Amino acid sequence: MPTPKITRSWTDAEGNSISYEKEISGEAIHQLNKTVPAGTTDMALVCAIDVSQLQGLLLAADGALTIELNNPGGSSAAADQTLELTANQAILWADGDAEACPIDQDVAILYVTNAGDSDVELKVRWIEDADL
Repeated sequence: MPTPKITRSWTDAEGNSISYEKEISGEAIHQLNKTVPAGTTDMALVCAIDVSQLQGLLLAADGALTIELNNPGGSSAAADQTLELTANQAILWADGDAEACPIDQDVAILYVTNAGDSDVELKVRWIEDADL
């Protein structure tokens, strides 16, 4: 199986590019693809992520979504953490990045809301290292 990679690049106004590519290794590679219908509130998606073993993470959608971790915001308990996805703008992280991991706790369920008028395709990828 090919090793997953994260590629980031920057192209300036003159067309000069700088690219960064990082291979991500881990024992377990997971993926979740889901169509979130327009007008959906708190669609529950089982998505078990052990943040202590996390090596890489991608959350991407072709439309705006709100993702709440572990508890839906409309419940009696507030969401543990809320992430906002913008259309075609991924949340992308790999172990060793300068930025902290965008999720700060273990995840059992993602509660996804699509307040828009069109269905949205959600893609989640994560790599864990069970040896940590």
